[in-house]
Amino acid sequence: MKELIYSTQTLQIESLCEYARSLGFIPRDNEMIGRGFEHFDMRSWHSHHCSFSDMCTLHNLEPLHLNGKIRRELRLSNLYLDIPVMQLQFAMHNKLVESVKLQYDSKSYGCIKVQSNLVKLTEKGRQYCKPLSRYDFLLED
Repeated sequence: MKELIYSTQTLQIESLCEYARSLGFIPRDNEMIGRGFEHFDMRSWHSHHCSFSDMCTLHNLEPLHLNGKIRRELRLSNLYLDIPVMQLQFAMHNKLVESVKLQYDSKSYGCIKVQSNLVKLTEKGRQYCKPLSRYDFLLED
């Protein structure tokens, strides 16, 4: 019997956006999430940009690697990105899936390509998926 493959692209995008919102970032373009995220700093009146791939790297970060030199160790494209460790710890608890498997692709709709549909839900992810019948296959354990 053939095993069914379900798409988890929407769930992974929701997890990435929830993580970004926890850090104070919003998508630059709601239709094209792949264009990155930005944060408007009210103190300096500047907007800070975080690329899609950098946000995926931050999302998939293990809690053990949180320190002040995070942007150099991860080789983020924006070396001036200033995210406090406390904010990263708060954002870790707001993820819906453990890690996103998304990639920027300019030819795909939304500029996002899913590398794998296999995801592991966090506790918050289970609460998010429980009322939605389209994610019942993820809750079966």
